[in-house]
Amino acid sequence: MIERHVKMIELVAERGEIETGQLARLLNTSEVTVRNDLNTLSKKGILARRRGYATLPNPDDTNYHMALHYEAKLKIAAAAAQRVRDGETIIVGTGSTCAMFAAQVAETRRNVTILTNSAYVAANLCKEPDGRIILLGGSYQKHSQCMVGPLVKRCLQDFHVNTAFVGADGFTVAGGFFGVDMERAEALREMVHCADRICMLLDGSKLGKSGTVSFLSTSSVSELITDASADSEICEGLRKRNVQVTVV
Repeated sequence: MIERHVKMIELVAERGEIETGQLARLLNTSEVTVRNDLNTLSKKGILARRRGYATLPNPDDTNYHMALHYEAKLKIAAAAAQRVRDGETIIVGTGSTCAMFAAQVAETRRNVTILTNSAYVAANLCKEPDGRIILLGGSYQKHSQCMVGPLVKRCLQDFHVNTAFVGADGFTVAGGFFGVDMERAEALREMVHCADRICMLLDGSKLGKSGTVSFLSTSSVSELITDASADSEICEGLRKRNVQVTVV
């Protein structure tokens, strides 16, 4: 993605909505260029257009969360994709950072099989010419665009992978990794049991933030990939607990 698109997403995310003329001035470009960029980003679902304004998507949409801290998530996704080998089978969780990671893998790796409960990831990568998507069965949760429930566990019974790449809604030293939705957290708990390594993908805003349900302990995690806004004391605390922390 070009740098101007990243800056545009960050500006809209900061304000919620912004007039296209103002956006052109802030980006030091023409309104024609801004409109073309908005067409491109709206087709991807990351931004939306409304009567001369650039806006965020519906808050219930995964694309809405993708636009928040977009640049940090893009860096995390790129770093995580470097951990994946051609021909590997991996588990990918739900959420915006995991979706961006899956897209990076599809763009930069060959013959990778992605095992996921994210219908969003499956829908966005199904047209990629290389690689394979295995979408786990279950009950479809509309607001998170993923599969949950006991069928997810049944679908996982015959799988084993080297690494699971998952996100969380928060992390605290005392409570571990949190989710805000019990069904989604339970599905992730079952998914990571099928992996030898767990790599957590969290932007810095999630560190120090708790949630409704703790689904993963610090001792279970091999690596955390985060960005430069992450609390340095929390990162150091994780390192002391033998978690590899990569800051991008």
